[in-house]
Amino acid sequence: KSGLYGLSGSSLYNSSNSGKTWTKQSGFKGTPGILSVSDQLMLVTVGSDIYTSKNKGKSFKKFS
Repeated sequence: KSGLYGLSGSSLYNSSNSGKTWTKQSGFKGTPGILSVSDQLMLVTVGSDIYTSKNKGKSFKKFS
């Protein structure tokens, strides 16, 4: 999926129709703080931890 990404509560959401509707992509154990997205990589911070996704937010791995 491409389009817009947003964080709310402990979840990541995606919109493929310019923000008219949003779909939950992933959930986190904690409140995510920063979201950075490129064509190949997505980064999300939760507390002092950084999580990465290479599949547009379907799953995340803790960066070590």
